[in-house]
Amino acid sequence: MYSSDEIASFLEDRLSGYKCSECLKELDIVGTKTGIVIHRRCGKFMHWSCIDNSFDLPLSCRVCGYFILNGNEFKDLSIIPFISKYIAEMLSNEAQDMTKCIEQQKMVIEQKNKEINSKSAEVARLIGCIGQCEEHLERQKEETERLEKESEQLKENIREEIKELKERFKQKEDEFENKNSEVQELKESLIITEEIRKNMEMEMSELEVKYTNQCKRERNLIYFIAGRGFETEVFLGIPFAKPPVGELRFEKPQPPVPWDGILEAKTLKPPCITHPDVLNLDGQEDCLYLNLVRPKSPSTDPNGYPVMFFIHGGAFLLGTANHANYEKVADRIVSKGVIFIAVAYRIGVLGFYTTGDEVAPGNYGIWDQIRGLEFVHEVIRDFGGDPDNVTILGESAGACSTSVITIYKEAESLFKRSIIMSGSTKAQWVINTRALETSNRVNEILGVSGSSEEKKKKLKELTAEELINGTKKFIGIGIPTDSVKITYFNPRVDGELIHKEIVDDYEGHCEGLEKKETLIGLCSQEDIALALPLFGVESNAKYYPLTIAKAQTFSKEYFIEALNCLLSEGNAFGDKLPEAVEKILSFYFDQRLNYSHNEYLQAYVQLLSDIQFNIPAMREAIQKHKAGHQVYFYVHDFPEMESPLVDGASHASDIITLFGFWFPGIDKPLEGEYEKFVDRFAEVLVSFAKNGVPTYRELTGSKITDKKIPFIQVGNVTELKEDLWPERLKFWDDLAKEFGYDWPGDRLIGKDGKI
Repeated sequence: MYSSDEIASFLEDRLSGYKCSECLKELDIVGTKTGIVIHRRCGKFMHWSCIDNSFDLPLSCRVCGYFILNGNEFKDLSIIPFISKYIAEMLSNEAQDMTKCIEQQKMVIEQKNKEINSKSAEVARLIGCIGQCEEHLERQKEETERLEKESEQLKENIREEIKELKERFKQKEDEFENKNSEVQELKESLIITEEIRKNMEMEMSELEVKYTNQCKRERNLIYFIAGRGFETEVFLGIPFAKPPVGELRFEKPQPPVPWDGILEAKTLKPPCITHPDVLNLDGQEDCLYLNLVRPKSPSTDPNGYPVMFFIHGGAFLLGTANHANYEKVADRIVSKGVIFIAVAYRIGVLGFYTTGDEVAPGNYGIWDQIRGLEFVHEVIRDFGGDPDNVTILGESAGACSTSVITIYKEAESLFKRSIIMSGSTKAQWVINTRALETSNRVNEILGVSGSSEEKKKKLKELTAEELINGTKKFIGIGIPTDSVKITYFNPRVDGELIHKEIVDDYEGHCEGLEKKETLIGLCSQEDIALALPLFGVESNAKYYPLTIAKAQTFSKEYFIEALNCLLSEGNAFGDKLPEAVEKILSFYFDQRLNYSHNEYLQAYVQLLSDIQFNIPAMREAIQKHKAGHQVYFYVHDFPEMESPLVDGASHASDIITLFGFWFPGIDKPLEGEYEKFVDRFAEVLVSFAKNGVPTYRELTGSKITDKKIPFIQVGNVTELKEDLWPERLKFWDDLAKEFGYDWPGDRLIGKDGKI
């Protein structure tokens, strides 16, 4: 039995530090005016005043000393048995909890003992291993001491042998001195041998230079020592064709006339005449020369060095083979173990004038490039190169030329692989009727009329200056304005070099060609250099190219106006134009979300980049792959010419990385991260020219497949990515099939759905 005070003391101890579950005030047994309740089920404490009196709870009031249960009042002595039972139950529960806790602690201790035993076994094993290692080291020490003793003995034996050999040599020397007659006979024999060697060298020289007085050259005329200490030799102004002047104007190039003596290839020859002459070049019509840079030391490969044959760009109207900074070429390309050649070719009216028939079919500039390849194939062994390992490398219009040559069957034996940088025969500005339209304007301005033969004859009688002046009347900054056909002169279907089949069924045509390796490349935002003022020269165009002022304020409304203007050219979409415009705007307005500033301008530049470069290049890659060719892809993503308005690497950024900028004083210093980037990009291209696979250190390019275009992205970080712009390619393919017209290729789509 417990007294009322004992129960109160017990409850006070139990309640110490507790708060009422309802009012959250502390529970105080002594002196409280409020009863305290212990819930029979959950054991929570609370004030009597805080609960509902209907609860089935034992209650206690410290004022009157009564306990309350189910509405019945009991004196404190009468409630003691219940409280005793209640306290016993609470103590029993606590005891059970303590028992469970003790059992759990026992289990934990047993587990720890097992772990300790396991660790002890591991320690014992390691101690055993250490003992074995010590024994092994002791054996090694003994073996080392034995070898050192043997080495000392061997050295002693060698010293004895050397001493013996010296004595024998002295003996032989004495014997040799006693045989003067034999020595004299030997000297006479050596003189005869030297005469024979000289005669053989003369014969070999005649054999080596089988194009006597044509390809003979001096060594060490010009040389650069690359940054890695690699020595190179440079040959400038080597003629590969007769001067295309007089009766040879508007004709295919002819092999060069042999020259007398040794050709001094020390200076650059004047470039082909360009228009407009934004680079202040002093061009001339006699311009079919090539420049060559090679390693000074012969190749360790008996076949010779791989050859990279470069074709410059410039919209078939500008540019020159002399733009390449040959000191940078030596350092960045040739030092990696290749021969580099840059070829000149006729451009503008002199390179692509046509009467639209066989009298003056045009394409003379492309024929010049092929003649250059033929010349290289004939003589490159004399320069230490491998004629069976030639890679054609072209950028922009040069890339389009390269693309044309790769599908000309008669040129298959002249090259092994190709690198096509920012250009494609699939682009609408490459193979079209613009050359004929421009030629007709030239005829009109110069007052030339009559039959095709008469037009050609009259134009041959004019000076080159008179011809160029005729084009100046309508050719402004070098590209047509407010038109996505960005050339005045270009290759055309002539039935010999370019067949209509190439336009109608490109993939089918490629199936009939020898399967070769191709590396196709793009800059990440090609049209920065074209959508904004070219070379800083602003035009009177309204939408393309933009002036700087219009670019800075380019808006959604201006985007809509520009697209309607560009799409109206040729009225190809017909009465479906509004619907086509709506779909294109919807797609490219979504693309602006990829940019953080100038969103509409950047989406506009992306649209133009897709139309003129990206989509045609990707289609060429896919169709060549499906025809059985091995095709790789890269994207240059380092902005050589940074624009404050548009992000990304512009058209021509890749070629500037290789050769430096052609404007003096603009080149970036080759240091830090930029030096690493230049080396990465050059290595990707040179590795492909050497082996047919683009690589950089442990990174290896992947061939494109039927479903994806994996590509090497070369920028601040060089990495292999899974698929190139699939949503943009799909959009234009679907649009062409839906409307029956393809804007990037500027051609109607037939029932076969071929693009």
